[in-house]
Amino acid sequence: GPINVAEAKGLLPKKEKDLIRSRAEVVLEENRQALIEAQAKHWANDTYGVLAIFQAMDAAGKDSTIKHVLSGLNPQGVKVTSYKVPSTQDLDHSWLWRYGPGLPARGELAIFNRSYYEEMLVVRVHPEVLDAQRLPKSARTRHIWKHRFEDAVAFEQHHAGGGHVQAQPQQRGDQQHRGKGGEVQRPHHLRRHQHHHQRQRD
Repeated sequence: GPINVAEAKGLLPKKEKDLIRSRAEVVLEENRQALIEAQAKHWANDTYGVLAIFQAMDAAGKDSTIKHVLSGLNPQGVKVTSYKVPSTQDLDHSWLWRYGPGLPARGELAIFNRSYYEEMLVVRVHPEVLDAQRLPKSARTRHIWKHRFEDAVAFEQHHAGGGHVQAQPQQRGDQQHRGKGGEVQRPHHLRRHQHHHQRQRD
């Protein structure tokens, strides 16, 4: 079954912990080799761009997970973008603008350390962040979040139509957005708007 070292911590004798760690290192190396092979095929195919979004709370293990994922991969085909507090340049553009340059080209793997999902989460509960965006009054209506959900869905579908494949790896240390099975979920309203938008397209 899956290895969950975090759950075993403090509950197992040292000998069993060492066995779990040894097994985890073997599995990690096997997965690393599989990633190296997959990246080579992905690069040679030159058709799709893969985007992996790591969205989790602080100290959930995003940085260490990304470090392990990247080890052994060809750096020419990988780029990582960390999204923190928007810069002055970011604030001079629309809210989705800064995420475009980090998207993968065909044959590339791009990793987002946090993403535009922050707009559905942090900005909604911290009005001062929205204030910093200096939006015109006409844009700050009661429909602003509905419009941003729709924008995010359209952003993803536009790039998917051009060959982008998007994934959101599970972060076990984060309980911020979990489904019933423990998988990391995108913001509830974003999923709902995506399903509605897809029905309209169909």
